[in-house]
Amino acid sequence: MFYNKYSSYNNIDLLKASKPRKTLTADAPDISNFITTSANLKKLANFGMSLLGFLPDFERLMFAGKMRGTEHCISHDVDDFEETWVSNEWIEAYNRHKASVADAEAWGLENIGSYDSNDDGYISNEESILWAQEDRGDSDPVNDGFESWRTDWISGVVHRTAPFERAGDVAGQDAGAYFENIDFMSNTGNCIKQKDNITADDAQALALADRAYFIDGGAYDQSFNFLDAIGADWDDVKDLMQNTLGGKSIYNIVMDRDYQDLSPRQAALFIAYAFEKRESAWQCLTDVFGPVTSTRDDEAMMAVVDSFINSNNPYVNHHALSLFPFFLEIQHSGINRLSTFYESVEGSGWEASVLDKARMWEFVQWMGGESYNNSDIDDADKTGKLYEFRNLFAEGEADEDATAYNAVNTLIDKWFGAANPENGRPVSESPGDDAEVALPDASDSGWVNISNLSVYAYNNSTSAWEEGFSAAYAYVPHVDHPAYSWDRKWVNTLYVKNSAGTVAEVNGYDAGWADIMYDLWSQGAINSRISPLVDGSGHPAYAASQTQGLMSLIAGAEFSNNWVIHAAGMFSRWGVGLDNSKMMEAWANRRVASARDSQNKKDYAERMDELQYEESALQRNALKKVAEKKTMFKKALEKAKGTKNTGKKPKTPSSNTGSGGGKSGGKTTYSNGSQSEYQKSLQKFSQRLLGGINKRKALLQKMKSGE
Repeated sequence: MFYNKYSSYNNIDLLKASKPRKTLTADAPDISNFITTSANLKKLANFGMSLLGFLPDFERLMFAGKMRGTEHCISHDVDDFEETWVSNEWIEAYNRHKASVADAEAWGLENIGSYDSNDDGYISNEESILWAQEDRGDSDPVNDGFESWRTDWISGVVHRTAPFERAGDVAGQDAGAYFENIDFMSNTGNCIKQKDNITADDAQALALADRAYFIDGGAYDQSFNFLDAIGADWDDVKDLMQNTLGGKSIYNIVMDRDYQDLSPRQAALFIAYAFEKRESAWQCLTDVFGPVTSTRDDEAMMAVVDSFINSNNPYVNHHALSLFPFFLEIQHSGINRLSTFYESVEGSGWEASVLDKARMWEFVQWMGGESYNNSDIDDADKTGKLYEFRNLFAEGEADEDATAYNAVNTLIDKWFGAANPENGRPVSESPGDDAEVALPDASDSGWVNISNLSVYAYNNSTSAWEEGFSAAYAYVPHVDHPAYSWDRKWVNTLYVKNSAGTVAEVNGYDAGWADIMYDLWSQGAINSRISPLVDGSGHPAYAASQTQGLMSLIAGAEFSNNWVIHAAGMFSRWGVGLDNSKMMEAWANRRVASARDSQNKKDYAERMDELQYEESALQRNALKKVAEKKTMFKKALEKAKGTKNTGKKPKTPSSNTGSGGGKSGGKTTYSNGSQSEYQKSLQKFSQRLLGGINKRKALLQKMKSGE
C-alpha cells in the first residue's frame, strides 16, 4: 500500500537518524463553537442575537439547548398522558412571570383559581396546563394544555412556527448545541464568549459589540445622531442598562415594570437602546437574506444570499456561516413578540399570553404609544414619557434645543411608526396580509386567466364553502407593502372566479392554493414561487412550510426559483455541508496517516534488523579470520616443538630459518626468532582489520553529523 522509504538505507546510523515519527495532520474543524476572524460575521452574529433580548428567558433557553433535563416532569396530554422532562433552569424561567388569580380571572381565565397548586394567589404557565385540559371556563378544553395552540397562556407565548431543518419543538430550538461559545442569555451586546486570555480577535469582537450603530449617526443612518443631539453618549446608555436596570433583558424589564421609575431622559435612553437592538436584528436579516420589502421577489432575495455567502469565504468560515439560518428560523416568533413593544393595537403579534398582553400595552401607553397613534390628539398635547422628554426642549431658544426636540420626535416616529406596514419595516402577521387585500369585484382589473382548476373555495355568492369550485381566473392583488416578516412569501387568501364570473376565496390551508400560486408564477404574474409540497398544509406561505421535503427540493427546480429553498440549500452546502466534508476529510487524513505511520514503523524495524545482521556478519568474518590465523600459528608452533624433540633438521619453508627450524611428522616448524616475527605479523594484520572497521564507523558518524 505504501512505498518502503527505508529499503535504500545501508547504514545503521543514517537509519537511526531517520527514525519514524508520528505524522502531523490538520485538526478537524471546530463545529461546536462560533469561530471566525471575520469582523463582519462577528458583528452580524451579535446583531442577530439582539432579537433575543425581546424574548422570554424560557424561549432563549430552548434556543440554547437547555430545555430538556431530568429534574422536573411536566405531565400533559389527556389521551396519551405524556411526560416531558425539563431542567430546573428552564421550568423556573417558564414560570417566572405569574398573574394574580384575580387578574387572570378578570382577563377571562374563569375558574383558574382552583388550579393555584400552592395557594399563593398567583397562576403560572405550568399551572395553566391542567386548567386548559380540564376547564377553560366557557372555552372548550384542549387535549394537550402544554403543546396545543391556545391564547390563554399566562406569559411568554406568541405564535411560533414549527422547526425548519433543525430538530426541536419550535423553530430554532437547540441551536446552541452547535455554538457552545454563543451566550444565548447575554444582555451585554456581545454574545460571543471570550477566552481567559483576550486575543486580538477577542478584543475586536468586544469593540464591535460595545458601540451604537443606529442612534449615533453611524454608517447605517448618518442623519440620525440621537445621542449627540440630547447631549448623551453610548456610555450613558450602557450605564442605564447595566446599573440602573440591572443588566436585565428588555423583555424582563417591561414584564417586571422596572421602567416605571425612570425619568423622562432615562426613558428616552431606554427606548434608544431598544431601538438600537431592534434595528440591529433587522439589519442582520437584511444583510444575510435580503430586505423585508423583497421577500416576495425570489430573484432579489437569492442574489443577497449568494452575495453574503460568497463574500465571507465559506471555505474558512463554513461553521460560522451555519449560525445565520437560525435567525431566519426564529424571526417569526421574534417579530411577533417584538411588535408588542410598540403595538398600535393591544394584543398585536398573535399574542397568546394574558399577562404579556396587559404588560405590553401598559408599557406602550406609558411611553406615549397610544397617544402617538391617536390622530385626534394634537401633537403638542400628546402624552407619555417620550413626549415629556421632548417637551423639555420645546421652549428653548438655542439651536441645540431645537436639535434635541427634533431628535426625540424622530425617535418617537421611528419607534412607534414601525407598526405601520406602509413604512416598510418588519411587523407581525397581525392584522395580517389579508387585511390589506379587499374582496375584488369580478369586473376589476387584475384578473389573470389560469388553468381550469378544481379547488375548495368559499363562494361569496352563496356564502358557503364548496368542493370542486371551477377556478378559471385568479386575482393578483397589488400588494405594495412588505410581507410583514421574512416568514411570509405571499398573502394567505387568493381570490378566484369561475367562467360565469362568480368570485370565491381559496384559503392557504386548502388544496388548490399552491396550484394557483404556481400557475400565476409560471405566467410571470407574481415573482414569488411557492413549494409544490405545501398544497393543503397549514400556513403554506410561511418560510418554514417551504422547507417540507427540503432535500428533494434542493435537488430540483425549487433551488433556483424559491428564495427560501435556495437559502436553505446554500447554507446547507456552504455551512453544514462543508462542516461535514471537512470533518470527513480530517478523519480520512488521520486514518491514512495512522496506517502510514504503522507501516513506516514496521519497515524501519525490518531494515534495522537486516543492517544489524549484516554488520554482525562482517564482525563474525573478521573474527573468523583472526581465529584461522591463530589456528595456523598454533599448528606451526606445535610442529616446531615436535621437530626439536626428535632431533631432526626441519625443512625451512622460507629463507628466514633459525636454529630451531626443522621438519617433524610432515609439519613445518619454526625457530624462536621466526615464531616471534610471525606473531608480530599476525597482530599487525588483526589491528589493520579492526582499524578498518573503526575507520568505517568513524566515517559514517561524520556523515551523520554533517561534518
